[in-house]
Amino acid sequence: MEFAFVTGASGGQAMRRAASSAVASEFVCAAAVARRASAARPQRQARWTMGKQAAFGPFSPIVIAARLVIGEKRFNKLRGKGISLHSQAITNFCDYVGAGGKTKQGIIRLAKTNGNTLGFLS
Repeated sequence: MEFAFVTGASGGQAMRRAASSAVASEFVCAAAVARRASAARPQRQARWTMGKQAAFGPFSPIVIAARLVIGEKRFNKLRGKGISLHSQAITNFCDYVGAGGKTKQGIIRLAKTNGNTLGFLS
C-alpha cells in the first residue's frame, strides 16, 4: 500500500484517500490481467448435447428404416406408445407378484438399458 501526503487534509483523510486509490488501482490491474488472459485463450464453439447417443444393436437398421419410411413425428408417437405399453406391462407384472415401487423402477430402468443395447432407441 502506498502512502501519500496531501496538503490541506488531515493525516487520516490522506491515508484513507491513498488506501482507497491503491485498492482501486489494484482492482483495475487485476481486471486488465483477467481481460488479457481471457483474450489469449482460443474461443471454442459451444456444443449442444442432448443426451447419450443410442447404441447400435441388431434392431438398429430396422428402427432407422422405419423412421425414414413413416416419418419422424409418426415414428416418435409410435415409439412413445410402445414404451407406454411396455411400462404398463411391467407395472401389471410387479402388481401381480407384489413387487414394490423401487423394484418396478429398477425393472423399467433395466428395460431401457436393454432396449438401448438391442438398438430399439436408435
